[in-house]
Amino acid sequence: MPIYSTGDLNTSALTAPDLYVQVVPPRARYINGVPTDGLGLVGVACWGPVNSAFCIRSDNDMAFFLGTPKDRQYDLATAAAISLQLGAANLNCVRVTNGQDKAASGRLCENASKSGLLLTALYSGTRGNQIIAGIGSGTAVNSKKLTLSLPGVSAEVFDNLQGEGDVLWKAIAQAVNHGQMNIRGPSQLVRAKVTESEAPAQAAVSEVTLSGGTDGATGITDATLLGADGTDAPRKGMYALRGTNSQVINLTDVTDKACWPAMAAFARSEGAYAIAQGPASAGCKAVSEALNSSGVDNWHLKLIVGDWPYWKDTANGTNRMIAPATFEAANIAARAPHVSTLNKRIPGIIATERQLAGRPYSVPEIGAMGVVIGELEGGAYNWSTRRWEEGK
Repeated sequence: MPIYSTGDLNTSALTAPDLYVQVVPPRARYINGVPTDGLGLVGVACWGPVNSAFCIRSDNDMAFFLGTPKDRQYDLATAAAISLQLGAANLNCVRVTNGQDKAASGRLCENASKSGLLLTALYSGTRGNQIIAGIGSGTAVNSKKLTLSLPGVSAEVFDNLQGEGDVLWKAIAQAVNHGQMNIRGPSQLVRAKVTESEAPAQAAVSEVTLSGGTDGATGITDATLLGADGTDAPRKGMYALRGTNSQVINLTDVTDKACWPAMAAFARSEGAYAIAQGPASAGCKAVSEALNSSGVDNWHLKLIVGDWPYWKDTANGTNRMIAPATFEAANIAARAPHVSTLNKRIPGIIATERQLAGRPYSVPEIGAMGVVIGELEGGAYNWSTRRWEEGK
Protein backbone atom coordinates (compact mmCIF):
# COMPACT_ATOMS: atom_id res chain seq x y z
CA MET A 1 0.00 0.00 0.00
CA PRO A 2 2.25 2.84 -1.19
CA ILE A 3 1.47 6.39 -0.05
CA TYR A 4 2.04 9.42 -2.26
CA SER A 5 1.51 13.14 -1.98
CA THR A 6 -0.95 14.67 -4.41
CA GLY A 7 0.72 15.15 -7.79
CA ASP A 8 3.49 12.60 -7.26
CA LEU A 9 1.59 9.61 -8.63
CA ASN A 10 0.65 9.14 -12.29
CA THR A 11 -2.45 6.98 -12.00
CA SER A 12 -2.74 6.46 -15.76
CA ALA A 13 0.66 4.72 -15.82
CA LEU A 14 -0.14 2.12 -13.15
CA THR A 15 0.08 -1.54 -14.28
CA ALA A 16 0.06 -3.57 -11.05
CA PRO A 17 -3.10 -3.89 -8.96
CA ASP A 18 -2.69 -2.51 -5.46
CA LEU A 19 -4.08 0.05 -3.00
CA TYR A 20 -2.56 3.43 -3.71
CA VAL A 21 -3.03 6.22 -1.16
CA GLN A 22 -2.69 9.91 -2.05
CA VAL A 23 -2.43 12.52 0.71
CA VAL A 24 -4.60 15.50 -0.16
CA PRO A 25 -3.81 18.65 1.84
CA PRO A 26 -6.79 20.67 3.09
CA ARG A 27 -7.82 23.44 0.74
CA ALA A 28 -9.83 25.55 3.17
CA ARG A 29 -9.66 26.26 6.85
CA TYR A 30 -12.65 25.03 8.79
CA ILE A 31 -12.31 27.82 11.36
CA ASN A 32 -11.89 31.17 9.69
CA GLY A 33 -10.88 34.34 11.48
CA VAL A 34 -13.50 37.01 12.10
CA PRO A 35 -12.54 40.71 12.12
CA THR A 36 -13.28 42.45 15.42
CA ASP A 37 -12.15 45.98 14.62
CA GLY A 38 -15.31 47.31 12.95
CA LEU A 39 -16.45 50.55 14.62
CA GLY A 40 -19.84 52.00 13.68
CA LEU A 41 -20.23 55.77 14.12
CA VAL A 42 -23.38 57.87 13.58
CA GLY A 43 -23.48 61.66 13.54
CA VAL A 44 -23.83 64.85 11.51
CA ALA A 45 -21.30 65.96 8.91
CA CYS A 46 -20.69 68.57 6.22
CA TRP A 47 -20.13 66.02 3.40
CA GLY A 48 -20.73 62.39 2.51
CA PRO A 49 -23.74 60.18 1.74
CA VAL A 50 -26.79 60.40 4.01
CA ASN A 51 -28.14 57.36 5.90
CA SER A 52 -25.71 55.14 4.02
CA ALA A 53 -22.63 53.59 5.63
CA PHE A 54 -19.26 54.55 4.19
CA CYS A 55 -15.85 53.35 5.32
CA ILE A 56 -13.03 55.50 6.70
CA ARG A 57 -9.67 53.82 7.23
CA SER A 58 -7.19 56.69 7.12
CA ASP A 59 -6.75 60.43 7.48
CA ASN A 60 -7.05 60.73 3.70
CA ASP A 61 -10.45 59.04 3.75
CA MET A 62 -11.57 61.36 6.51
CA ALA A 63 -10.32 64.43 4.63
CA PHE A 64 -12.40 63.44 1.60
CA PHE A 65 -15.63 62.30 3.25
CA LEU A 66 -15.83 64.51 6.35
CA GLY A 67 -13.28 67.30 6.21
CA THR A 68 -12.03 68.75 9.50
CA PRO A 69 -13.82 68.38 12.86
CA LYS A 70 -16.37 71.03 13.80
CA ASP A 71 -17.09 72.26 17.32
CA ARG A 72 -20.72 71.17 17.48
CA GLN A 73 -22.89 68.45 18.98
CA TYR A 74 -23.16 65.08 17.22
CA ASP A 75 -20.19 65.92 14.94
CA LEU A 76 -19.16 62.81 13.02
CA ALA A 77 -15.79 64.22 11.91
CA THR A 78 -14.82 64.74 15.56
CA ALA A 79 -15.68 61.15 16.48
CA ALA A 80 -13.77 59.86 13.43
CA ALA A 81 -10.70 61.98 14.22
CA ILE A 82 -10.59 60.73 17.81
CA SER A 83 -11.10 57.11 16.69
CA LEU A 84 -8.23 57.30 14.20
CA GLN A 85 -6.06 58.97 16.84
CA LEU A 86 -6.69 56.07 19.22
CA GLY A 87 -5.80 53.43 16.64
CA ALA A 88 -9.21 52.35 15.29
CA ALA A 89 -8.80 52.01 11.53
CA ASN A 90 -12.01 50.37 10.28
CA LEU A 91 -14.72 52.99 10.73
CA ASN A 92 -18.21 52.48 9.31
CA CYS A 93 -19.74 55.95 9.36
CA VAL A 94 -23.36 57.01 8.88
CA ARG A 95 -24.28 60.64 8.33
CA VAL A 96 -27.72 61.87 9.40
CA THR A 97 -29.50 65.13 8.56
CA ASN A 98 -32.75 66.94 9.32
CA GLY A 99 -33.94 66.35 5.76
CA GLN A 100 -33.24 69.92 4.70
CA ASP A 101 -29.64 69.44 3.56
CA LYS A 102 -28.75 70.81 0.12
CA ALA A 103 -25.95 70.21 -2.35
CA ALA A 104 -23.83 73.14 -3.52
CA SER A 105 -23.96 74.12 -7.18
CA GLY A 106 -22.43 76.52 -9.69
CA ARG A 107 -22.71 77.35 -13.40
CA LEU A 108 -20.10 77.79 -16.11
CA CYS A 109 -21.02 79.57 -19.35
CA GLU A 110 -19.60 81.26 -22.41
CA ASN A 111 -19.94 84.92 -23.36
CA ALA A 112 -23.20 85.93 -25.08
CA SER A 113 -24.68 82.46 -24.68
CA LYS A 114 -27.60 81.15 -22.68
CA SER A 115 -26.32 77.58 -22.61
CA GLY A 116 -23.88 76.47 -19.95
CA LEU A 117 -22.79 73.72 -17.61
CA LEU A 118 -24.45 73.27 -14.21
CA LEU A 119 -22.19 71.57 -11.67
CA THR A 120 -23.77 70.09 -8.53
CA ALA A 121 -21.79 68.67 -5.61
CA LEU A 122 -21.91 64.89 -5.36
CA TYR A 123 -23.06 65.14 -1.73
CA SER A 124 -25.00 67.73 0.21
CA GLY A 125 -23.27 69.84 2.85
CA THR A 126 -21.30 73.01 3.37
CA ARG A 127 -18.05 71.31 2.36
CA GLY A 128 -19.35 71.42 -1.20
CA ASN A 129 -19.21 75.23 -0.99
CA GLN A 130 -15.41 74.92 -1.17
CA ILE A 131 -15.36 73.18 -4.55
CA ILE A 132 -13.83 75.32 -7.29
CA ALA A 133 -14.35 74.53 -10.98
CA GLY A 134 -12.39 76.21 -13.76
CA ILE A 135 -12.07 75.83 -17.53
CA GLY A 136 -8.78 76.58 -19.30
CA SER A 137 -6.81 75.61 -22.37
CA GLY A 138 -6.21 71.89 -22.78
CA THR A 139 -2.99 70.09 -23.58
CA ALA A 140 -4.05 69.30 -27.15
CA VAL A 141 -4.47 72.08 -29.72
CA ASN A 142 -7.91 73.77 -29.67
CA SER A 143 -9.02 71.74 -26.64
CA LYS A 144 -10.31 72.65 -23.19
CA LYS A 145 -9.51 71.39 -19.69
CA LEU A 146 -11.81 71.30 -16.68
CA THR A 147 -10.19 71.35 -13.22
CA LEU A 148 -12.12 70.57 -10.01
CA SER A 149 -10.48 71.25 -6.66
CA LEU A 150 -11.46 70.79 -3.03
CA PRO A 151 -9.19 71.47 -0.02
CA GLY A 152 -7.65 68.28 1.33
CA VAL A 153 -8.37 66.31 -1.87
CA SER A 154 -6.30 65.86 -5.01
CA ALA A 155 -7.57 67.99 -7.88
CA GLU A 156 -9.56 66.29 -10.63
CA VAL A 157 -8.52 67.18 -14.20
CA PHE A 158 -10.52 66.41 -17.36
CA ASP A 159 -8.22 67.28 -20.26
CA ASN A 160 -8.37 67.48 -24.08
CA LEU A 161 -12.10 68.18 -24.32
CA GLN A 162 -13.07 69.13 -27.88
CA GLY A 163 -15.84 71.30 -29.30
CA GLU A 164 -17.53 74.67 -28.95
CA GLY A 165 -20.79 75.80 -27.41
CA ASP A 166 -23.24 73.01 -26.63
CA VAL A 167 -20.90 70.42 -28.14
CA LEU A 168 -18.20 71.38 -25.63
CA TRP A 169 -20.60 71.43 -22.66
CA LYS A 170 -21.92 67.98 -23.59
CA ALA A 171 -18.37 66.64 -23.90
CA ILE A 172 -17.49 68.02 -20.44
CA ALA A 173 -20.68 66.64 -18.89
CA GLN A 174 -19.98 63.22 -20.41
CA ALA A 175 -16.42 63.23 -19.04
CA VAL A 176 -17.47 64.38 -15.56
CA ASN A 177 -20.37 61.96 -15.19
CA HIS A 178 -18.88 58.89 -16.88
CA GLY A 179 -15.14 59.47 -16.98
CA GLN A 180 -12.68 59.49 -19.87
CA MET A 181 -11.95 56.05 -21.28
CA ASN A 182 -8.49 54.73 -20.36
CA ILE A 183 -7.65 58.08 -18.73
CA ARG A 184 -9.72 58.60 -15.60
CA GLY A 185 -13.02 57.66 -14.00
CA PRO A 186 -16.06 59.82 -13.16
CA SER A 187 -15.71 62.77 -10.84
CA GLN A 188 -15.93 62.05 -7.12
CA LEU A 189 -16.81 65.66 -6.38
CA VAL A 190 -19.59 66.84 -8.72
CA ARG A 191 -22.14 65.85 -11.32
CA ALA A 192 -22.61 67.92 -14.49
CA LYS A 193 -25.63 68.85 -16.59
CA VAL A 194 -25.97 71.02 -19.68
CA THR A 195 -28.57 73.73 -19.02
CA GLU A 196 -29.98 76.77 -20.75
CA SER A 197 -30.58 79.95 -18.77
CA GLU A 198 -33.93 81.73 -18.96
CA ALA A 199 -32.19 85.05 -18.38
CA PRO A 200 -30.63 87.06 -21.21
CA ALA A 201 -27.14 86.14 -22.33
CA GLN A 202 -24.65 86.87 -19.58
CA ALA A 203 -20.92 87.39 -19.29
CA ALA A 204 -18.68 84.36 -19.60
CA VAL A 205 -17.92 82.42 -16.41
CA SER A 206 -14.78 80.32 -16.76
CA GLU A 207 -14.28 79.72 -13.02
CA VAL A 208 -16.87 79.30 -10.30
CA THR A 209 -16.96 78.40 -6.61
CA LEU A 210 -19.96 76.24 -5.82
CA SER A 211 -22.41 77.63 -3.26
CA GLY A 212 -25.73 76.95 -1.56
CA GLY A 213 -24.73 73.74 0.21
CA THR A 214 -26.16 73.12 3.70
CA ASP A 215 -25.46 70.40 6.27
CA GLY A 216 -28.98 69.87 7.55
CA ALA A 217 -27.53 69.75 11.05
CA THR A 218 -30.00 72.03 12.87
CA GLY A 219 -32.72 70.57 15.05
CA ILE A 220 -30.95 67.19 15.30
CA THR A 221 -31.85 65.16 18.40
CA ASP A 222 -30.72 61.87 19.91
CA ALA A 223 -33.68 60.18 18.22
CA THR A 224 -32.41 61.35 14.81
CA LEU A 225 -29.17 59.44 15.32
CA LEU A 226 -31.13 56.41 16.51
CA GLY A 227 -33.07 56.47 13.23
CA ALA A 228 -35.58 53.92 12.02
CA ASP A 229 -35.41 50.35 10.79
CA GLY A 230 -37.32 48.87 7.89
CA THR A 231 -37.33 46.69 4.82
CA ASP A 232 -39.67 48.59 2.50
CA ALA A 233 -38.27 52.03 3.34
CA PRO A 234 -34.54 52.91 3.52
CA ARG A 235 -32.97 52.46 6.93
CA LYS A 236 -31.94 55.59 8.77
CA GLY A 237 -29.42 56.45 11.47
CA MET A 238 -28.06 53.57 13.52
CA TYR A 239 -29.99 51.00 11.49
CA ALA A 240 -27.98 51.88 8.38
CA LEU A 241 -25.13 49.96 10.08
CA ARG A 242 -26.88 46.63 9.51
CA GLY A 243 -24.63 44.16 7.77
CA THR A 244 -21.50 46.34 8.03
CA ASN A 245 -19.79 44.03 10.56
CA SER A 246 -19.53 46.83 13.11
CA GLN A 247 -18.63 45.03 16.33
CA VAL A 248 -18.64 48.26 18.34
CA ILE A 249 -21.29 50.98 17.91
CA ASN A 250 -21.26 54.58 19.09
CA LEU A 251 -24.05 57.08 18.46
CA THR A 252 -22.07 60.30 18.84
CA ASP A 253 -23.06 62.34 21.93
CA VAL A 254 -26.33 60.42 22.51
CA THR A 255 -27.34 60.53 26.19
CA ASP A 256 -31.13 60.05 26.13
CA LYS A 257 -32.09 56.97 28.16
CA ALA A 258 -35.05 56.41 25.82
CA CYS A 259 -32.52 55.39 23.14
CA TRP A 260 -30.72 52.79 25.26
CA PRO A 261 -33.22 49.89 24.84
CA ALA A 262 -33.18 50.23 21.04
CA MET A 263 -29.38 50.47 21.02
CA ALA A 264 -29.10 47.31 23.11
CA ALA A 265 -31.61 45.42 20.95
CA PHE A 266 -29.85 46.45 17.73
CA ALA A 267 -26.43 45.52 19.11
CA ARG A 268 -27.77 42.13 20.13
CA SER A 269 -29.25 41.49 16.68
CA GLU A 270 -25.92 42.39 15.03
CA GLY A 271 -23.69 40.64 17.57
CA ALA A 272 -22.21 44.01 18.49
CA TYR A 273 -21.37 46.04 21.58
CA ALA A 274 -23.04 49.47 21.90
CA ILE A 275 -21.36 52.14 24.02
CA ALA A 276 -23.38 54.95 25.58
CA GLN A 277 -23.13 57.49 28.37
CA GLY A 278 -25.17 59.61 30.72
CA PRO A 279 -25.42 63.40 30.37
CA ALA A 280 -22.42 65.60 31.08
CA SER A 281 -21.85 66.32 34.79
CA ALA A 282 -24.40 63.66 35.81
CA GLY A 283 -23.39 61.73 38.92
CA CYS A 284 -23.08 57.98 39.22
CA LYS A 285 -26.32 57.65 41.19
CA ALA A 286 -28.34 59.70 38.70
CA VAL A 287 -27.07 57.67 35.74
CA SER A 288 -27.68 54.36 37.51
CA GLU A 289 -31.26 55.38 38.30
CA ALA A 290 -31.74 56.32 34.64
CA LEU A 291 -30.42 52.91 33.59
CA ASN A 292 -32.76 51.11 35.99
CA SER A 293 -35.78 53.08 34.80
CA SER A 294 -34.90 52.48 31.13
CA GLY A 295 -35.39 48.74 31.56
CA VAL A 296 -32.11 47.80 29.88
CA ASP A 297 -30.45 44.69 31.30
CA ASN A 298 -28.22 43.52 28.48
CA TRP A 299 -24.49 42.97 28.16
CA HIS A 300 -24.65 44.31 24.59
CA LEU A 301 -24.90 47.85 26.01
CA LYS A 302 -22.12 49.46 28.03
CA LEU A 303 -23.08 52.64 29.88
CA ILE A 304 -20.32 54.99 30.99
CA VAL A 305 -20.66 57.31 33.98
CA GLY A 306 -18.30 59.83 35.50
CA ASP A 307 -16.59 62.97 34.29
CA TRP A 308 -16.72 63.87 30.62
CA PRO A 309 -13.17 64.31 29.32
CA TYR A 310 -11.69 67.31 27.53
CA TRP A 311 -9.98 66.68 24.18
CA LYS A 312 -7.37 68.88 22.54
CA ASP A 313 -8.95 69.84 19.22
CA THR A 314 -6.01 70.99 17.11
CA ALA A 315 -8.22 71.65 14.07
CA ASN A 316 -10.23 74.34 15.88
CA GLY A 317 -7.56 75.34 18.40
CA THR A 318 -9.76 74.63 21.42
CA ASN A 319 -10.12 72.18 24.30
CA ARG A 320 -13.51 70.54 23.86
CA MET A 321 -15.61 68.45 26.21
CA ILE A 322 -16.27 65.14 24.45
CA ALA A 323 -18.65 62.29 25.27
CA PRO A 324 -16.66 59.47 26.92
CA ALA A 325 -18.24 56.77 24.73
CA THR A 326 -16.34 58.23 21.77
CA PHE A 327 -13.06 57.28 23.42
CA GLU A 328 -14.17 53.94 24.86
CA ALA A 329 -15.69 52.70 21.59
CA ALA A 330 -12.45 53.49 19.74
CA ASN A 331 -10.40 51.87 22.51
CA ILE A 332 -12.36 48.63 22.21
CA ALA A 333 -12.26 48.56 18.40
CA ALA A 334 -8.51 49.23 18.34
CA ARG A 335 -7.67 46.22 20.54
CA ALA A 336 -8.00 42.46 20.30
CA PRO A 337 -11.03 41.06 22.17
CA HIS A 338 -8.89 39.56 24.94
CA VAL A 339 -7.15 42.89 25.70
CA SER A 340 -8.88 45.00 28.35
CA THR A 341 -9.27 48.74 27.86
CA LEU A 342 -8.69 49.40 31.56
CA ASN A 343 -5.61 51.37 32.60
CA LYS A 344 -4.65 52.20 29.03
CA ARG A 345 -3.28 55.54 27.92
CA ILE A 346 -5.77 57.65 25.93
CA PRO A 347 -4.06 60.19 23.65
CA GLY A 348 -5.54 63.66 23.32
CA ILE A 349 -7.33 63.84 26.69
CA ILE A 350 -6.05 66.74 28.75
CA ALA A 351 -8.39 66.63 31.77
CA THR A 352 -11.87 65.79 33.01
CA GLU A 353 -14.66 68.03 34.24
CA ARG A 354 -13.80 67.59 37.90
CA GLN A 355 -10.07 67.96 37.34
CA LEU A 356 -10.55 71.33 35.68
CA ALA A 357 -12.94 72.36 38.45
CA GLY A 358 -10.41 71.29 41.11
CA ARG A 359 -12.81 68.79 42.73
CA PRO A 360 -11.04 65.42 43.14
CA TYR A 361 -13.11 62.44 44.30
CA SER A 362 -13.21 61.91 48.04
CA VAL A 363 -13.15 58.52 49.77
CA PRO A 364 -16.89 58.71 50.70
CA GLU A 365 -17.74 59.51 47.06
CA ILE A 366 -15.77 56.51 45.83
CA GLY A 367 -17.51 54.34 48.41
CA ALA A 368 -20.92 55.65 47.32
CA MET A 369 -20.09 54.72 43.72
CA GLY A 370 -19.27 51.20 44.85
CA VAL A 371 -22.64 50.92 46.61
CA VAL A 372 -24.51 52.18 43.54
CA ILE A 373 -22.69 49.79 41.21
CA GLY A 374 -23.30 46.97 43.68
CA GLU A 375 -27.02 47.69 43.67
CA LEU A 376 -27.00 47.45 39.87
CA GLU A 377 -25.22 44.11 40.12
CA GLY A 378 -27.67 42.80 42.71
CA GLY A 379 -25.18 42.97 45.55
CA ALA A 380 -22.74 45.26 47.31
CA TYR A 381 -19.03 45.78 47.72
CA ASN A 382 -17.48 44.57 50.96
CA TRP A 383 -14.62 46.95 51.71
CA SER A 384 -13.09 44.63 54.32
CA THR A 385 -12.77 41.67 51.94
CA ARG A 386 -12.44 43.75 48.77
CA ARG A 387 -15.09 41.63 47.04
CA TRP A 388 -18.58 41.92 45.62
CA GLU A 389 -21.09 40.04 47.73
CA GLU A 390 -24.38 39.09 46.17
CA GLY A 391 -27.66 39.76 47.93
CA LYS A 392 -26.23 42.22 50.43
